Amino acid sequence: MKLEDQVCSLELSQRLKELGVKQDSMHWWCYFENHDRWDLVNMNHRYFDTFVSAFGVSELGEKLPNMIKLKDDKYTYLNIQKHHKLWSVSYPDPNIKHMEESTLADAMGSMLEYLIVHGYVKVGDKK
Repeated sequence: MKLEDQVCSLELSQRLKELGVKQDSMHWWCYFENHDRWDLVNMNHRYFDTFVSAFGVSELGEKLPNMIKLKDDKYTYLNIQKHHKLWSVSYPDPNIKHMEESTLADAMGSMLEYLIVHGYVKVGDKK
């Protein structure tokens, strides 16, 4: 399996950074000006002017809450499944969107993005 399939896509990584998610990953999307392209690296990102965390599945698992308290004082729990070639990440509740992506990292990252945008997770809660 390629490393690119084990971490969030560049676009999703950029959106998570814009939302204020702490940049604390083991892998980084770094921009190489002399080649005018982004590459995935696992070295010290401080050598690059432009970089974003490329969160892996284990890192995202630490950032996603295992449960969410609903308005009626009930809880819904993190659910991860694989359906054919798609990964599904959800918190079973009709008010919380269900995420499906081709990689587990993107499904988990999309769910984290959704939870932050909709106020289920504050950025300072899961760093």
